[in-house]
Amino acid sequence: MAAQRRRVGRAAGVGPRGIAELNRQIRHGEVPSDPEKRATMQKLVAEQLGKMERGGRWLPYWLAGMGLIAAGVLALGIVTGSPVVPLVFAVGVAVFCVWVLWMRRRALERHRHMRSALQNHG
Repeated sequence: MAAQRRRVGRAAGVGPRGIAELNRQIRHGEVPSDPEKRATMQKLVAEQLGKMERGGRWLPYWLAGMGLIAAGVLALGIVTGSPVVPLVFAVGVAVFCVWVLWMRRRALERHRHMRSALQNHG
């Protein structure tokens, strides 16, 4: 995570603490009044949005892999005659996948909103 923050920080032109502060402002929808900070935030938002959109290509494959694992464990539990634990596991995997999709959607919405707010403000 530290290496990722350094990489993003280099792309945006700020340090790790600056990245944390800018991410907090993005979460709260705060547009900086300082033009320099706004430019830095625009770079950060563009970098993170690009990364999320590129990562979205692999999301169906990841979800399919998780589904196959859950279905395999569930089938194994049914075959062995004890489906309770595999059923709980399958439900847990399904809840986890829904949570990942929900968090990704929220992050995309926040970053897109901030991108438009920065463009309209400047």
